[in-house]
Amino acid sequence: MIEILNVNNLTLKSYLKHVARGKFNDAANDQGAPPQYQPQGEPAGLYQGYGAQPANVVVTQPSPAKGIIVRSRPPDYLIPSILSCLCFWPTGVAAIFFSLQASKYVTAGNFIEAEQASRSAKIFMIVSFVVGGIGVGLVIIVKVATAAALSGSHH
Repeated sequence: MIEILNVNNLTLKSYLKHVARGKFNDAANDQGAPPQYQPQGEPAGLYQGYGAQPANVVVTQPSPAKGIIVRSRPPDYLIPSILSCLCFWPTGVAAIFFSLQASKYVTAGNFIEAEQASRSAKIFMIVSFVVGGIGVGLVIIVKVATAAALSGSHH
């Protein structure tokens, strides 16, 4: 699709009339208007009629959008991070710290840092749950083994 250059809100017809009459002077050029165009070998008033084709037509094509990136808000994992403190508090505290950092970065509009902090919060949260689960499992195994050993020694 081709767009016609709009200069100082002029229509194409009035723009071409101004160009043909030489009404764009040097002061207008300083304001962004195009330089004066005179068709070679033709009188300046030739293109004033309706439907006439000028020798010089200024057209532009719109350029395609240059990589618009839409990012979704990364999760902060705050609630799971708090719960992970119940399983293993050292990494749970780190998970809470990074989840709060992720929220802060999102508020500031820094989505790249927010994504990194969100990933760190998720990793520390998972480590807390895994270490806590292993710890609970070991405690259960030790309790069962102790109970079995004590009940076997009394018989």
